[in-house]
Amino acid sequence: MDRMIVGVRRGRYVISGVSGLVQRGVSLLAACCAAGAIAVAFNAGIATAQDAPASARSDIIGSENSEVYHTRDCPACKRILPQRRVSFVDEAAAQAAGRRKCKWCISTEEKEIKGNQRPPADKKSARRVSSDRPAAKRPPAAKESASSRPVRVKIVEARRGDTLRADNGETLRLIGISCPEPGAELGNKARESIEKRLKGRSVELLFDPAFAERDHLDSWRRRLVYLQLPDEADAAEALLEAGLAWVEPLSPGERAERYADTEAAARDAQRGIWSALKGPAGEREVKVFARDRTYHAPDCGHVASADDLKTMSVNSARAAGFHACTRYREK
Repeated sequence: MDRMIVGVRRGRYVISGVSGLVQRGVSLLAACCAAGAIAVAFNAGIATAQDAPASARSDIIGSENSEVYHTRDCPACKRILPQRRVSFVDEAAAQAAGRRKCKWCISTEEKEIKGNQRPPADKKSARRVSSDRPAAKRPPAAKESASSRPVRVKIVEARRGDTLRADNGETLRLIGISCPEPGAELGNKARESIEKRLKGRSVELLFDPAFAERDHLDSWRRRLVYLQLPDEADAAEALLEAGLAWVEPLSPGERAERYADTEAAARDAQRGIWSALKGPAGEREVKVFARDRTYHAPDCGHVASADDLKTMSVNSARAAGFHACTRYREK
């Protein structure tokens, strides 16, 4: 047997006959298996690292009534009340829930990418620049989003209870509420109430992430804001509490639930626009729209285009949570 092996392999690897050859073959096989296992584990590790989304390493936050999501460092995220926060494992989970990424987060990521792509500075050329040479003028900074930084303005006047004019030329609209127009019942009182507290004062504009995608502007280009009174009370909530405003039914703002509770308390106490009228004014027959919580005179132009009208008295409509339409005037 030894001579046969020597004849085939020329005797180079034959150490102890057949047993030596078997032992070497087993050793080579074990080494190959070990190398293959290491390669498989290495490739699996690379695949896992590539598959893991970057967002899994950071918290993704949203608001209950919003259609967007934010990273934790986003300014809008910091304004979300704790009880209204919704957390997601990653961006994929947020997108699966029907949400889209906040514009501020996208803008911040784009700036970081551009910053990382800047070529390194030439140190030799930098040393050749004279220290007494005047620095080059920087280009003007890009216009920031309304809510990316604190903004303070001085209130010039109140045009109505929910609409004010600031010294920077902007018209401010309180989020989530509406007041009667000047000339309507309690319309002048609502305007005078807010103007008395805020006219001539410097106030900080507070924004709601729900309106970030439209740059916090409504259809009339009015800036959508929350305002605080000198006693730190919410301006819109103060009007609701006094019965000088009502909640906009479809407002997506973060304070919508709080505002609804305040309005309900004012209705229960029959304050302001919710108070019962005496005599014929309270017994007057009106038409009510169920979908927008308004009541109208029978000859109001809004009535002609409605198909869900009901008839009741003014006092019954107020008790049920209906407020007068903008054209309604007491006789």
